[in-house]
Amino acid sequence: MIRLRDLQRRLRKLESVLPPLPSADQCWLDGLFWFGIANYLGEPLPNEQPLAAFARALGYRNESKLNSALISQSWEVDGRFWSALNKLFKIFFDFELTATPTDDTVRKFCETLERMEAELPKSYKDRLKTILARTDINLSWIRSHEDLASYFRCFA
Repeated sequence: MIRLRDLQRRLRKLESVLPPLPSADQCWLDGLFWFGIANYLGEPLPNEQPLAAFARALGYRNESKLNSALISQSWEVDGRFWSALNKLFKIFFDFELTATPTDDTVRKFCETLERMEAELPKSYKDRLKTILARTDINLSWIRSHEDLASYFRCFA
């Protein structure tokens, strides 16, 4: 018979090898990237859902085409996402994403993120806050451990 103390010890051991959950800051960053792409590259129409603008920003005619691509070609959607993110930083914020950051580029990156968030429409900011407030969603965890469709559905 397994004792409670043995179960607790096993649980602690398992928890010690699991990677930590992404921080709230990382989740905010993932959400900001998504809404930034939708807002700046998707050119949202008045009263349009952000997912429609996001699909357009990635080069899909509509949400249906994006959903189809997520099912059959998720690797392509992922590539378009990162390409759009690079384009967003370069064109709208005159910032080049780099793999080897310096103190100066980190400072500029943080300033760019603050500016990006400040310039988002209120509806996008409110939606991002609502998503981040949900306890059942960890955007970074979903993005890195589940399929892209699950991640994108968080914003729909």
